[in-house]
Amino acid sequence: MPLRRDFDLLVDMPRTLPNLLVIERLADGGFLHRYVGSVIVALARRDATGHLVDGIWYGNRCADILRAYDRAIDEATLIWGVDRATWPDGEWRMAEWLIMPLARADGTPGWVATYTVVLDGPVTAYRPQVRVLKD
Repeated sequence: MPLRRDFDLLVDMPRTLPNLLVIERLADGGFLHRYVGSVIVALARRDATGHLVDGIWYGNRCADILRAYDRAIDEATLIWGVDRATWPDGEWRMAEWLIMPLARADGTPGWVATYTVVLDGPVTAYRPQVRVLKD
């Protein structure tokens, strides 16, 4: 699993930044948004950077999201999905996303990076699905 410090996002992946979330798992098991890209901020109409991952930001999907983050970290695996997302204006949009685990400086799992792309077309054009990607 790559270490979080192995990536200088501004240098290594500048074009991914607008679609990226970087999340840290805290000692109490909660998750904190460390970085929220500009595309995500624009769609959500608010910036979650520095805020806990909770129902305020993710509504009734929060428990599913937290389980996915835990699984990616605990199993050191990638999780890919296509699913519907509701934005603050009530609009349903399809989004494709990839959750990637990252290790802390000491090598222990503890971070995830999520890359999200909002898909064009009607919300019914894609069948929701989630896959755990393993070797």
